[in-house]
Amino acid sequence: MKTLTLILAEGPYVYEYTEIAYKIAKAALKHYYVKVFIYLDAILHTQG
Repeated sequence: MKTLTLILAEGPYVYEYTEIAYKIAKAALKHYYVKVFIYLDAILHTQG
C-alpha cells in the first residue's frame, strides 16, 4: 500500500489548511496509508 504524508505547520489562525488536510487524509484512506506530521504552530490544533 502506498503512503501519503501530510505536513501541517500552520497555526490555528489559518484554520482552512487544517480542514483541507483532514479532508484529503480522509479521502486518501481508501487507497493509501496516511501519515500526518504536525509541527511548529500546528500543534495548537491538537490542544482541546
